[in-house]
Amino acid sequence: MTTLTESLVELADRHTTLYHFAEPANTAPLPFRNAAEYCQLHKTLAVQKRTAYSAIRSGEQGVVLDKLATGYKNHKYWSRYLRSKNYGAYPNLAWQSMLPIQATLALRIECTLSSKLPFEIQPFPRVLLYPFGWSTWVSLRLTGPHRISELASFVQRVISDRAFTAGGATLTLTQLFNQIADGVRVDAFGKDNTMDSESSETFIVTTVMAKYGGSPALGALSFEEETQMLRLVRPAGPLSGRPFKEHVFKFPLERELEYVVFDDHGRFNWMEHLLIPKGRNHEHLHCYHTNSFFSLLQADHFIALLDAAGNQRSLSKGLYEVVQTARNCLESPSFKNASLRAFLARPDVKQSLQSAQNLKAQALKPRTLAPARDD
Repeated sequence: MTTLTESLVELADRHTTLYHFAEPANTAPLPFRNAAEYCQLHKTLAVQKRTAYSAIRSGEQGVVLDKLATGYKNHKYWSRYLRSKNYGAYPNLAWQSMLPIQATLALRIECTLSSKLPFEIQPFPRVLLYPFGWSTWVSLRLTGPHRISELASFVQRVISDRAFTAGGATLTLTQLFNQIADGVRVDAFGKDNTMDSESSETFIVTTVMAKYGGSPALGALSFEEETQMLRLVRPAGPLSGRPFKEHVFKFPLERELEYVVFDDHGRFNWMEHLLIPKGRNHEHLHCYHTNSFFSLLQADHFIALLDAAGNQRSLSKGLYEVVQTARNCLESPSFKNASLRAFLARPDVKQSLQSAQNLKAQALKPRTLAPARDD
C-alpha cells in the first residue's frame, strides 16, 4: 500500500487588467506603468529584500498587501527563463521579461479543515503581481500519513467547503480569493476602475513529496485510482470524459513511475526517483513542484494578456511591449517542462496564439484603453 507522508498543494486564481496601459496614464498606486518605474522597483526590492508596502507608498498602508519582494530566485528555472545566470542583472530585465513581484498579506489566513483530517495543514498565502494583473496564491503543506484517496478528497473539500478563516470569517476558497482581490485592486491597480477579468477555474498543482510503501505505477492503476488522480487535477464539476491516458504525460525513460497527470488548470506530479530520501532529492522535488505550478500559472497569465490585448483596436507602446514578451515566451519558451507542454497543446491556447499574430501591426497608435472583460 502507498502511504504518503508529505504533499504540497498550490492554489491560485488569475486576474488580468490593462489598467496600467491607459493613455493618458491612469493614477497608479505602485510604479507599474512603464519600464523605468518597474525596473527601479525591482532594483529596490532586490537590495532591501522584503520591503514594507508602506515604504513604497510613502507611509500609506495597504488594504491587504503587507511586504513586497521580487518574485524570482537565483535558481535554474529563472536562469533558463531569462537565458542568464547573472542574477544581479535580473531587475534590469523585469519589464522586458515581465518578472513578477511577490507580496505577503496583512491578513492572517488559516485552513479550517485541519482538525477533521489525518494530517496537519500549513498554509502560506501570498499575491503575485504583474503590471497586467495578479494571482492570489495559497500554498498548502500536508504532513502526516495519508493515502491518495484522502489527498483527492481533501483537494475537493478545499475547493467546495468553507475551508479557510480570514479576518474572523469562515470562507470558501472563492470567497477568500474575492476578498483579497478587492484589496489588491486598491493597493496595486485602480479600485473599481481596474476592470479585471478572472480565470474561470482555480489553478491547482499537487506533488507528493515523501512516502513509504509501494508506488502507483501507471499500468497497474485501477479505475478508482485513475478517478482519484483525475479528481486531483479537476476537483470540481464533471470529469472530461476522455480516457485517463490522454491526461498523462509519461517520461519515456522511467517506465511507469515518473508522470504528470494534467487537466486544463490542474497538475498532479509523481516523481519516483526524487522520492528516494537521499542527497538533495527533496530539494530538487520541491523545485520541480514549484516550477510545474509557476510555469502553468505564468503561461495562463500571458495567454490572458494576449486575449485582452486582442480586444483593443490599437495598442499603446507599453502594452505592445508586454504583449511581445508574452508571445515570445509562449512561442519560443526557454524553459519547457511537462506542465507547460500540456498547456501549449490545448486548442484554445493555440487559437489565442494564432490570433495574437495580428497584434503587431496595431501597435503604437495612442488611444485611451478600455479594458475588456472576457469572463
